[in-house]
Amino acid sequence: FTFESTHRTKDGREYPVEISANYLALNGMEYNCSFARNIYGRKQVEEKIKSQNEFLINVIESLPYPFYVVDALSYEILLANSKTAPLYKWKGATCYSLTHHRETPCDSREHTCPLLEVRRTHKPVVLEHIHFDYDGNKRNVEVHGYPIFGEDGELLHMIEYAIDISQRRIVEEEKEELISKLQEALEKVKLLRGLIPICASCKKIRDDKGYWKQIESYIRDHSEAEFTHSICPDCYKQQMEELEKFFSSK
Repeated sequence: FTFESTHRTKDGREYPVEISANYLALNGMEYNCSFARNIYGRKQVEEKIKSQNEFLINVIESLPYPFYVVDALSYEILLANSKTAPLYKWKGATCYSLTHHRETPCDSREHTCPLLEVRRTHKPVVLEHIHFDYDGNKRNVEVHGYPIFGEDGELLHMIEYAIDISQRRIVEEEKEELISKLQEALEKVKLLRGLIPICASCKKIRDDKGYWKQIESYIRDHSEAEFTHSICPDCYKQQMEELEKFFSSK
């Protein structure tokens, strides 16, 4: 069996050792045969790796959005932060099963797969997807994919993070709807602008060619307005008075 212990040098300094112990039978006698190996260098490397891993975990945990590393061949999530999902949910899961609830990778009919796009272009990609969060809610996300290549140029992994843009999409859709309504309204309205030359007596308007037009004709030609004709009470009274004078003079 093998175990770790601590030995001391002649000057009292401690160092870690790995002891391999075996029982040896020889000439009817049993002997304990042990070998001690100095593992100080290995321990230093292990501590450095542990420290680097803790630093990496702290970094990705500080990110405000889901972050994960995907195996380029199996689509398996190898590393993720808690914004992606609890450990028991993402450990051993594929990216498409966790974020899309699919049994197969994404295809272009629904979403372009970031990993396939990275494999095709060998460049980082930014795509919009609809993801399920770990509570099962649909969210509009902006997916960023970054390739990790081996020494031979082979795509090994992809770093992926997803920024929630659901609120931004709502604002953009409301903005697009508002612009559409404004454009529709502007198409239905023509505005009269500037100084309009009008006769102070007959109220005719002079157009840009110098012709005098009835006010109805001018407005109809320069707007979407149409006229219906009637008579106001004051004019009606005036007209009736003039008629009475006309008939009384006969």
